[in-house]
Amino acid sequence: MPFEVCFILLKGEETLAVNQNSHQLTTDNVAACLPETRRSWRNLSAEGDFMILALKIKDDREKSGENVKILKMSDQEPAKNPHGVDVRRVYESEHALSSIITMKPGEKLIRHITPVDVFFYVLEGTGVVEVGEEKETVSADTVIESPKNIPHCWYNESNADLRVLVVKIPRPTTNTQLL
Repeated sequence: MPFEVCFILLKGEETLAVNQNSHQLTTDNVAACLPETRRSWRNLSAEGDFMILALKIKDDREKSGENVKILKMSDQEPAKNPHGVDVRRVYESEHALSSIITMKPGEKLIRHITPVDVFFYVLEGTGVVEVGEEKETVSADTVIESPKNIPHCWYNESNADLRVLVVKIPRPTTNTQLL
């Protein structure tokens, strides 16, 4: 493929083959693959089901470095943030930024505005998302779009953890504005 791809394994256990090398991945892994690398997947899940989120980042044939970079999310240190919740960066390039936010019951974000488009994918749990003047309760496997410069916020009003994948495209070059 002539573009960089970030794969996030959402469910199952898989083997990702990149060129001549194989990498066994679980739901705790993210894999970023350079353009022009040969990629294939092999399902190792006992249940038979697997789910992969594939983010096409940019057509950039000139990029060089490791063909594949595997990241274990649980090994990432939480990023400092004004919301006081667990945020772990899972992918970052000049073209995109991706993090996973985990909110404990009762936690919420500060309402804010981002200078770029954002989409959210609910990985686990149930929460309330606010985008502009709209508020909605959402649960796992839901995608929510939040256009740039529109206020948004998340609330965990449930009794369980809420995990949300946040993808900002392109990677912001200016700070988020808290409201």
